[in-house]
Amino acid sequence: MSMTAAGLNLTRRPVHPRAAVSVRSRDFAFHVWTGCRRALETAATQQGWNLTALSESTGLHTTTIHRAMRGQDRLSVETFTQLTAALGLDPVRVLSAAMQSAADTVANPTVL
Repeated sequence: MSMTAAGLNLTRRPVHPRAAVSVRSRDFAFHVWTGCRRALETAATQQGWNLTALSESTGLHTTTIHRAMRGQDRLSVETFTQLTAALGLDPVRVLSAAMQSAADTVANPTVL
């Protein structure tokens, strides 16, 4: 145990295995969410959709779509499925691709 003159313990405590898993789980969920959001944004751009057209097609408010696409709000399952339907995407394929990409990213992080 390492002590200072003030009597404080400066030894690092071991990281609990569950804490490391929860961090990885949060990272994974974040990357899945980001992958889904990017896929929707890319499809909308490639197909020439604007917020007004997506709003009219899905019944969602333009602010909801904008904030979800920009990552300012969490992408709910309902919003995700409405947007994939409007864009002609298979939600299972979009989610599967995002999960695979997230797994690769979390397993092999790149250091900048």
